[in-house]
Amino acid sequence: MRAFLLAILIALTPAAEGARRQEEAVRIGLPEPVELAMVVAAISPLDRDGATLDREGAYFESVEAHFGAYRDHPLFDALGAEFNLPRLAGNAADFAFGESGELIETDSSGSLWGDREGDLFRNNLELIEHFARESGFRDFYAASRAVYAAGAQAMASQIDTAAMTTWLHDNFSERPGAIEVIVSPLIGGLNWTTLNEPQTRIWLGPPSGEAAGALGDYERVLASVQIFTELDHSYVNPVTARHLGNVQASFGDIAFWADERGAGAYPSAELQFNEYMTWAVFLMYAADQLGPADYERLEALVVSYMVDNRGFIRFQPFARRALSLYRSGMDGEAVVIAMADRPGVAP
Repeated sequence: MRAFLLAILIALTPAAEGARRQEEAVRIGLPEPVELAMVVAAISPLDRDGATLDREGAYFESVEAHFGAYRDHPLFDALGAEFNLPRLAGNAADFAFGESGELIETDSSGSLWGDREGDLFRNNLELIEHFARESGFRDFYAASRAVYAAGAQAMASQIDTAAMTTWLHDNFSERPGAIEVIVSPLIGGLNWTTLNEPQTRIWLGPPSGEAAGALGDYERVLASVQIFTELDHSYVNPVTARHLGNVQASFGDIAFWADERGAGAYPSAELQFNEYMTWAVFLMYAADQLGPADYERLEALVVSYMVDNRGFIRFQPFARRALSLYRSGMDGEAVVIAMADRPGVAP
């Protein structure tokens, strides 16, 4: 499934607007405080039996060799055995290292989800600074820059940024602000997006090596799935918010739409609908990019992933109704509005 969930890279402006505008619209990289938070998570007990973090390969081995001796640092007692990774690494993106090694807040967007009490980075700032100094994190980060650059380079070679952006702009009225794509070799199966204005951040692991190189149409669209389904939240979610009453009426019975896995991860009607809809929008995009045989192949893969792996048990009829509406002449935004009102299946 790792090969299916390829992490890739995006620039947010159409090709016609030029490379200069693309560079202004997206920042790609791995801020030092973010990788500090990822290192802390990687050597912690967090999700040792799961795939949240990538604890395989040469880079993790180097992390383990350098930082393993610091597991008794008081920071780990403060965090506990199981904590929310986005509330640690997500909020780390609002900081930078100062000249004396102190962590300085640089972003005014505030804590993830506006929840200061749950902000694991700010609330443990002194312990995190102490861990960084004691462990020699900054030297490790500097010595690993080639690893971080290679991950970004591999991702940049795999995605048709203009096709995705042009399609989304043609189908939605939203025009999201700047995008920061954060790529850490320690990010595993948990990818996420933060929509704090004025900047959206997308959090991904680097793509697997088997996906490198020139891609055909099917492989190109498949490689875009993870970034597209994070990116299109910036277009779909605002439409959902404007039609929330319909969404709550249609998706209020969460047990109808998802099994325990899907309901546990997305425990509200709004979250359920947005996840269903962003993946349905991806299939609408894919239908415009692929011939019938390749689309049928991709749809089967996506449906299997959504139903069998994630527990969104009504995804196939939902996505097919969305595609039918799109093919009838609606744009993507109109499809979202229509699906919020009448998703095609009901309890």
